[in-house]
Amino acid sequence: MLSLASINVGAQTQVAEEVLHLKPSSATVRVWINRVEQQARVILSYNPALIHMDHKVTVSHQGPITISRLLALVLDGYSYRLVPMPGRKLLIQIKGTPTTALSRDDNSLSAVETVPQAGLRGIVSEAGSGEKLLGATVTLTDYTGRRHYAVTGPDGSFYISAPQGPCQLNIHYMGYANWQQTIRLRGDMHRAVALSPIAFAIKTVNVERRKSMEELDEVAPSNMVAFSHADLYSQIRILPGVSTSAANLDFHAAGGSSDENLFLLDGFPVYNPGHINSMLSPFNGDVLKSVSFYNGFIPTQYEGRLSSVTDSRLRDGNKETFSNTLSLDMPAASVVSEGPIIKNKLSYLIGGRHSWLDFFDRFVSEDNRMNHSFYDTNVKLSLQLDSVTALSFSAYNSTDDYRLGEQQQSTSTLHWNNQLYALHFGTYVTPSISNQTSVAYARHSTRANPQDFGFDNLKELHNRIKTIYVNTQFTYTPGNLYTLRWGIKGTMEKYELTAFGIDMKSQWEPINQLSLFYDNRLRITSSFFAQVGVNYLRYIPRHYKGYSSIQPRLSLKYALDDNNMLYANIARTEQFFHHVRMIALATPFDFVMPSIKGFKPSTATHLEIGWKHFTRQGLLELSAYYKQRRNLLALRPDFYLENSDWSRWIMEGNGDSRGVGIYYYDQWKHWKWQLSYTFSKSREWFSLLADRGKLPSLYDVPHVLNGALSYQLGQSSLFTVGGNLHSGLIVMDDVDDYSDSHDSYATFRKQRDPMRFRVDASYSFQKDFKKSRLLLRFGLYNIIGNPSEDEMLHYFSIQIKDRLMPFGTISFKF
Repeated sequence: MLSLASINVGAQTQVAEEVLHLKPSSATVRVWINRVEQQARVILSYNPALIHMDHKVTVSHQGPITISRLLALVLDGYSYRLVPMPGRKLLIQIKGTPTTALSRDDNSLSAVETVPQAGLRGIVSEAGSGEKLLGATVTLTDYTGRRHYAVTGPDGSFYISAPQGPCQLNIHYMGYANWQQTIRLRGDMHRAVALSPIAFAIKTVNVERRKSMEELDEVAPSNMVAFSHADLYSQIRILPGVSTSAANLDFHAAGGSSDENLFLLDGFPVYNPGHINSMLSPFNGDVLKSVSFYNGFIPTQYEGRLSSVTDSRLRDGNKETFSNTLSLDMPAASVVSEGPIIKNKLSYLIGGRHSWLDFFDRFVSEDNRMNHSFYDTNVKLSLQLDSVTALSFSAYNSTDDYRLGEQQQSTSTLHWNNQLYALHFGTYVTPSISNQTSVAYARHSTRANPQDFGFDNLKELHNRIKTIYVNTQFTYTPGNLYTLRWGIKGTMEKYELTAFGIDMKSQWEPINQLSLFYDNRLRITSSFFAQVGVNYLRYIPRHYKGYSSIQPRLSLKYALDDNNMLYANIARTEQFFHHVRMIALATPFDFVMPSIKGFKPSTATHLEIGWKHFTRQGLLELSAYYKQRRNLLALRPDFYLENSDWSRWIMEGNGDSRGVGIYYYDQWKHWKWQLSYTFSKSREWFSLLADRGKLPSLYDVPHVLNGALSYQLGQSSLFTVGGNLHSGLIVMDDVDDYSDSHDSYATFRKQRDPMRFRVDASYSFQKDFKKSRLLLRFGLYNIIGNPSEDEMLHYFSIQIKDRLMPFGTISFKF
């Protein structure tokens, strides 16, 4: 025991030399430090990751002793120094961790064994296929009972350091059986772990949401009310701060426009990845491994958009056995084949989807035709060179085509195409340093028939974007204290800008970008975490002014206990790509422009605070955010499309958005539920409309409420009821209704759609056979509700009555 004998010392006396009264005692280092802080009323600042806090130390000294002398006994064997700080604080700077710690009294010295640190590196994969699992939670409990955490990266790898000796290793991943094993940690070790899928857990529809090693099991369950059996993106729409648009995958995050959302496939951007038919998910869910969604705080390695990042990752393909999946959804049929070319070494994955309702267009009336055809293909080859080195090649091609039903013409009314070809190389340079290097070529194009849009004097319109990417990224994980990530990205891009005025021709605009990023994830104490990073981007148009951008990111998290966490985030982002749409769908008439010709890059500063409570099976989260925007672009109130002199029709301004949200998902026995509600405001103001003040943005949706309730019946059946309620969007003036008496400025952004709601229901059945799996799903969209006509316009399906729409799917894996 110890007690304070005197703190009445001279002004020149340091805190470290104050005297305590000590009684012989035995306690852990953690307890000794707490006693000093409580009795002497001082604050000891130190890094617990560098001290064996649970090591027991016996001190036999009795009587007066200075704080510095007592710390010397408790920390005997460590190399350290004490640094006085203002406000009765004492910094303990650890310079070296001992291989032995000592316990002594005044007359004797006895050595107490302390175990040195060791490293465990491993790879987590799926049993039966060898597929690497992203986002698995790894927990290592050492011999003292202290837990060490890690989360697997895109290649399924993790690294943890802990004291040598017996340890309990646990690995958890949603949709898979938990894995645990007792190991004896010594030196640098490697473990390959295979997790077995749980029969009815449809793991392909789980979305990783802002995953980090500090948040452990934060993987949101899927919204089971989805058109497709493997629609990973339906979950994004139920998250707080997200509101949806009427067409394809468009959504608004934190009050931002749809062009502020970055979509990645295996780490590379895909422009306009949605489809004309809103029932289609952007990518084939049968070939995807995971979808990671980031809104609010965007990790440092991502740049180029203001509001969100959706990163979709392809599976590598089964390296052990051949497997095929056949799926038939309401909008499309899908075929996926995968298997080993060289067992456990080289695998292939081939997937394709094609619309099928359009095959019946010739047999139905013009009013009931789909008029839409679609296909996409994915190909991936994955080579495991050794236990730490992998090489892969992937190709993606997607096409949407829409034609007016009453015209049998060779020219499409509207045509979209995306292509992406990528080569990835990953390896471990050292046991704690990994590298991912990739090169890719991408092409995006949109074309339209002007006559179908009322422009008889124009030829076919189109715009295209061609891009070459070169990326390399390093990750350094020396232990559990911090993780460093840095990298460089080079982009060579060419825009073919649409021109549709008299005597105007399309022009190519080359743009180069160089991006450098650095990110440091720190475990400051056992309860306090920080992520600090900066992204520097140099934007280099060939014919116009260039820009330099510095984008800092900071995230702080404090764990109150094992179940509660407070967090605060601040991030600055910058966007050099502008897309202002004329209608709900993307067309060549749209304003698509890089930051040239006086159109400045848009910037945003996002502030967010929140509280998370982790239940045994779920999560409750409360959050609030404020986002400030600069250099926003919008159509003028008197806009009328006649040529591509966009300086006449585009206005520039600023904006902000703010909101509070609640999100809750959990389960009890056979019941599962999730609920989210967001109250928000999004405003914009323009110098052209200075007298109008701050106007609601086109993406202002004050109230958004989402919910889903599921009941699992036995091992095979799942019933789900879901609902959505949201405020109506701002109504844009229809230029076709303009007349001499119409004042477009007076009515600009003054009308809003009414409140919209709907209730859906679905039933899923899954049966696992010895080497195959059958999944059935069917449901009803809008059993009751009042969705807008624009929303229903792009759902190409059979409508029963009053916009009630059935959907279904069958999938067979063998």
